[in-house]
Amino acid sequence: MIKLFSTDIPTNPLDDIAGRFVRFSLRVKGHCQNIIRSLIKPAADYQVRKWSGWHHHMALVFMAMLFMLEERLRAADVYPLLSCSDIEELLKQFLPRRAVTQEEVLAQMQKRHRKRFASIRAQYAKQGVELWE
Repeated sequence: MIKLFSTDIPTNPLDDIAGRFVRFSLRVKGHCQNIIRSLIKPAADYQVRKWSGWHHHMALVFMAMLFMLEERLRAADVYPLLSCSDIEELLKQFLPRRAVTQEEVLAQMQKRHRKRFASIRAQYAKQGVELWE
């Protein structure tokens, strides 16, 4: 794809500066699009009931976006194709984790399901609709 830019800058040594600015802005735009694909799109499935909860969640998303962008720019000379997915995989491999048993995983899932069902039940109750048990 070819991108054309129109400008009223006269032909002079500033042309090189304008060209570098356009190339830099396209590079930053590419980084931002990659970050949005990896962080914002999954957030579309995030359901929150309160305005303050949404703000809290989005603050964390933007901090993660900043971290990803800084890491990609810091490592651009050594790993020019480093993506957010790559950073995520590296973090999964190298950050310390405690061992989790199958029972703990299932107990956590059941707890989330109970909370989710209680939330659904509360929303139906607000609407005056009876929900199955």
